[in-house]
Amino acid sequence: MMRNIIKSAILAGMAVCMTGCVSRPKTALGIDDFTRVAGEIVTELLVLKEITDVKKETGKAPVIEVGNIRNDTDLRGLDIEGQIVSRILEDLINARANGEPIVTAITPPREGWDGNPPKVDFRITGRAMVHQERKKRFFGGDMIIKTYTFQLRLNAARTDTVVWQRTKDVETRRR
Repeated sequence: MMRNIIKSAILAGMAVCMTGCVSRPKTALGIDDFTRVAGEIVTELLVLKEITDVKKETGKAPVIEVGNIRNDTDLRGLDIEGQIVSRILEDLINARANGEPIVTAITPPREGWDGNPPKVDFRITGRAMVHQERKKRFFGGDMIIKTYTFQLRLNAARTDTVVWQRTKDVETRRR
């Protein structure tokens, strides 16, 4: 009897480990997932040679205009455009080297705006999109794995050419 109880406990423990001890996959995406990825990309952007060269040549922090971030996903309930633009602006504004701002970040002038905008050196644009959806077999049934891609582009304002682009993926899983 005791032997049967021990066997049952061991088998139950093995079953739990096979289905639940592994780290749980992300089952829903939120705006935080995209703002985190945007923050990682901005960190890479701030050390680009193109950015540091402007400061060396002019003695001033380059001006970066943060433009539109398009939402080409099926996640319509998220304010990807507004919240990610705000996060990118915040990260750029707060970036410092030796106490000095690395860049000056602005948004495009709005209609009716009567100030004198600074000369823009670079423009950031981006988009969030569904990259791939696939079905995968796991213990306990099929799982849908959907990969979203977030992409930022840095364009030279004078030539409107892409000087840098970074893409990162965010994954979600559901049964």
